Amino acid sequence: MSRRVLLTGAGGQLGTDLVLAAGQRADLELVPFDRARLDVGRADAVAGAVEAVSPDVIVHAAAWT
Repeated sequence: MSRRVLLTGAGGQLGTDLVLAAGQRADLELVPFDRARLDVGRADAVAGAVEAVSPDVIVHAAAWT
């Protein structure tokens, strides 16, 4: 059974590594969001992304460094 994963911060260092690792897993459907696609500081944008993707899991890898 495939799990759908919504990933924030996909363009960052951790997010990039998670995208690569998920690509090696047949049981994961990764839906990556970088800052250009999803501003995690906007609750309405996050709610819309969650509603659109309907993920089983959310991994929040976005960070301010």
